[in-house]
Amino acid sequence: MKLNGVRMLHIPPQLAYGSRGTPGGPIPPDATLLFKVKLLHVNRKGAAGSRKAKMSKAMLRRLKQQQLKKEHVHQELQKLI
Repeated sequence: MKLNGVRMLHIPPQLAYGSRGTPGGPIPPDATLLFKVKLLHVNRKGAAGSRKAKMSKAMLRRLKQQQLKKEHVHQELQKLI
């Protein structure tokens, strides 16, 4: 897709909200979602890209630590049950 290119995205129900829809919300069950998107900016590789990659690695590391903590708590709760 080129810069300023426009595309329509069709998201079928099985990849969106499925037969549930959004209870009490604006999306009915089995709805196909349509999005019109326009590419406004492309990040180029370089200093900014590598900085973002480092930030992403740090974020992934924190998420992994949080997940390990959750698993530990879950295991401890299972012992109590």
